[in-house]
Amino acid sequence: MSDVVELSGISRGTLYRYFHNKEEILDAIAAHIRDGLLRQLSSAVEDRPELDVRVQVVTEALVGFSRTHPEAIQVIALEPEFNVNAVRNLFPQFAILLEELLTPALELTPAVRSNASTPGELSELILRVAGSTFFIPSENFDEVPLAVAALPCLRVGADST
Repeated sequence: MSDVVELSGISRGTLYRYFHNKEEILDAIAAHIRDGLLRQLSSAVEDRPELDVRVQVVTEALVGFSRTHPEAIQVIALEPEFNVNAVRNLFPQFAILLEELLTPALELTPAVRSNASTPGELSELILRVAGSTFFIPSENFDEVPLAVAALPCLRVGADST
């Protein structure tokens, strides 16, 4: 808490008025990250609702969050325990949202049409791949969404043969 007071420039009394301990601060940061990413994902789909690019749009929003919210990456780097807890708590929520956003497009993919996978399974796979960019740096984040969207099993309208 002393580090937060020093780095933020707020008084100790003000900090303790809002947060009683470090865990409450980290919980607030997790909520901020969750809410920001949920808004960014929903907004991305609203802006580009076409099913043929839906997987790429959602993956770009997931990967792009680290650029638009560098504070999320900073807390991940500074608080390893936060990472584990946040991922455990937030992953199910994001998996549900991704399934809702992606199902209309994924139902048109060879993997779902052939019953090899469900939209939920593919959504979770996409979340895991895109989410890994928060923990494993990439030379070019822009390549991740393109690579995910190019997977034959995820191409909307692609032949299932």
